[in-house]
This record gives sequence, C-alpha cells and structure tokens, in this order.
Amino acid sequence: MTRAFAAGTSKNLRCQWARFQTFCDRYEVRRPYPTSARILKAYMAWLCRTVKSQSTVRNYVHGLKVLHTLQGLDDSGFTECTVGLALRGVDRTLRYTPRRAQPITPGMLTRLVANLDSDIPEDATFRALFLLSFFLFLRKSNTVPDSVRGFDPSKQLVRGDCRRSGGILFVYSKWSKTNQFGRRSHGVPLLPLTGSPLCPVEAYTNMCRVVPGLDTDPAFCADVEGVRRPSRTPCSRRS
Repeated sequence: MTRAFAAGTSKNLRCQWARFQTFCDRYEVRRPYPTSARILKAYMAWLCRTVKSQSTVRNYVHGLKVLHTLQGLDDSGFTECTVGLALRGVDRTLRYTPRRAQPITPGMLTRLVANLDSDIPEDATFRALFLLSFFLFLRKSNTVPDSVRGFDPSKQLVRGDCRRSGGILFVYSKWSKTNQFGRRSHGVPLLPLTGSPLCPVEAYTNMCRVVPGLDTDPAFCADVEGVRRPSRTPCSRRS
C-alpha cells in the first residue's frame, strides 16, 4: 500500500492534506471530515488568496478527495453542483499563465561545452550528461539522482544501459514518468556527429576513457577526491 503511489505523488498528497489541516485550524473548523460542500467552497476561497494558479487549487481539492477515498469517507460534497460552479469561479479569478523555461538551443549548448575540459573527470562527465540529455530528451530523473545516496539503478542510467556498436551508441531507458513500473525498455540509437563539438557519442566515449567504470556504475559519475559518486546536477557543482 505504501508503494502504490510514486514518491513525488505521496509527498504532494501529504502537503495537500497538511494545507487543509492548516485551514481548519486557522478557522476552527470543528468537524472537517467528511468535508461538506460549504467547507470546500470556503477552503477554495482561502486558497485563492494564497496561490497563483487555478490548477493548484484544483490539485489541492483533488488531493482532499483522495484522502476521503482512502479513508472510506463520504465524498458526496465534492460532487455537488455548487462546488463545480465554485471551481469555475476560481478559473475566472486566477487567470494565470505559467512561465516555462525556454528550451536550450544548439548555440547555447555549444558555448556551454566549450568551457568544459574533456580531460578533467567532472568536466567530461558534465559534457556527456548535457549532450545525451539534449539529444535523447531525457528528464533529470532518468540521468542523475537528487542526492548521492538517492541513486537508484532501476531508474537512473547505469553504464550497462549505454552500449556502443559499430560507432553507434544505444541508450536503454528502463524507467520514466510514463513507464513507472518498468514494463518495457526503451532503446534509442545515437549517431556520431563527426567533427562537431556536440557529438554525444564522442562525449560519452571520452567520459568512459577519463572516468572508467563497471556496467553497474552510474552512467554519469566523476571521481571526486578518490570516491566515485553519481554526478551532481550543475547547480550543485562545487567551484
């Protein structure tokens, strides 16, 4: 039961439940469960003053409904017509367009890798990490963990998942956000870009030369102070 939800989903649900408890404590709601339509509408009005996005309000309401389902509570208040109208009112009140990060361009990537020394273990690792992530459209969760101890070989790539054959690099992803149960292995071939500073095959081959490792080692790791560790995200790299 504890593993029914992904770790991120469980964390979000606990945050949403704690937010509703904060609302109940602040306004001294004596009987919050099962939640009535009246309490729900008041909760949504309170959320409108503390969040920016209408989707956030809907997520918090959905999380509260999940709690009712898990606890076997009466959730008829969520289906009342007035609650649906209140949600539409939230959509009109919080007209928010999220700002998404702009995609990285080949020109930006070229300037980035130009500042990395291919003979330095950390630089070679980051160069390979950037280029493979760019050409494979990989999420961060597929390549590196959030912490050194958080490395999970069933999710993040290991050296054995990257295989070279005839000058082509085949990368096999075992897990993704849309393949959380690992029911299939998704393989993508990477062709060499001869003479280009953005060649992912050359970058990965160079990293394996500078930082040799076993098939069970993280695909992107650097030998820092004599200890092999999973490569950190760029923002946490030490100067």
